Amino acid sequence: MTTEKTYQNWTLQNDAQNIAWLTIDCPDRSMNALASDVMEELTDIIGSLESAPPKALIIRSGKRNGFIAGADVKEFQNVDNVDNGRKLIERGWHLFNRIEKLPFPTLTLMHGPCLGGGLELALACRYRIAVDSPKPVIGLPEVKLGIFPAWGGLMRLPRLIGPQTALNMMLTGRTLDGRKARSAGLVDLLVAPRVAQKSAVDLVTSGKPTRQARGLARLLNRAPFKSLVAAQARKSVKQKDPYGHYPATLTMLELWEKHDGDPLADPQALTRLLQSDVTRNLIRVFHLQERLKAFGKKDNAKAVNHVHVIGAGVMGGGIAAWCALQGIKTTLQDTDAQRIAGAFKNAVSIYARKDRYTAQAARDRLIPDLEGHGIATADLVIEAISENPQAKQSLYQQIEPKMK
Repeated sequence: MTTEKTYQNWTLQNDAQNIAWLTIDCPDRSMNALASDVMEELTDIIGSLESAPPKALIIRSGKRNGFIAGADVKEFQNVDNVDNGRKLIERGWHLFNRIEKLPFPTLTLMHGPCLGGGLELALACRYRIAVDSPKPVIGLPEVKLGIFPAWGGLMRLPRLIGPQTALNMMLTGRTLDGRKARSAGLVDLLVAPRVAQKSAVDLVTSGKPTRQARGLARLLNRAPFKSLVAAQARKSVKQKDPYGHYPATLTMLELWEKHDGDPLADPQALTRLLQSDVTRNLIRVFHLQERLKAFGKKDNAKAVNHVHVIGAGVMGGGIAAWCALQGIKTTLQDTDAQRIAGAFKNAVSIYARKDRYTAQAARDRLIPDLEGHGIATADLVIEAISENPQAKQSLYQQIEPKMK
């Protein structure tokens, strides 16, 4: 016998074993995001589970393309004072701490992207399982938006996989696929889709202790070693960003070293970052990238079967090599035959990483075109010549009449 309760963004089902299955599926969104209304509903659901505890809780996504992409980035732009910044932090911080302290075992069953706040939710659970799929992307990439993980990720990830690996992920925004996440200890299991639900039930009812960093990795989370790790990380950050263009990295290290990743120890930190030009511009770039992705998904988008690239330098040659590898006929033009030859040599080294059939097919699709005959039949023409405005304008005047 099962019971079910439906919310706007969540569905809660209790199966015959009294295991609660909590499914997130945000309507009108292509990917789940932890917006304020989603978090409010989750708060109510956790309250009901605290009142009537199930045997276990499994959190999963109802969308085929992934688990949770993170928080709603648009809501970051509304933070204009410390009180709003504190409220944004408290929303996830307190809720995920409650989830961590639930008196019954909890598990996140993730597939596809599990990023930002989505991973912070998963870290608050006792167990994590990743479904092996072509695009499992797991990480805390908040630094790419000029901020830091404020809902517990800065505290829990170093405890789980050790501070060196965790800080490397958070300070760079680097993500892991399912296999690397399993190897790092970020997820307990990596399973095939067909056995995902059974594996989730087996693990959440297993009684196994919560995974945590061991040995040296665990020791480095404690004083005085913690300060040594932070000092080394600061040195690395300053080498890569000597002018301090990404202030979120040093803020992150300060909170981890001195406050164990508790963002409420300095609620002004998030506000300062969100009001900085760096963060505003990074968020703007994020929105522009999302718009570009949306353009590519439109039903009326034309198929590109032939790309013509003008300029066989590092950029043009790389673009041409990639296009050919994607199954697209690619003609490569340049005024210098030697540059085209160099681009082909570089392409061959790229293709060498593939199996011989894929590599041969890509080489067959990459065609030298010194005279530019491919312009007339190409579906897409990409200009990659030197950054000279006059040269570019002259080129456009020459090729535009020839393009179909």
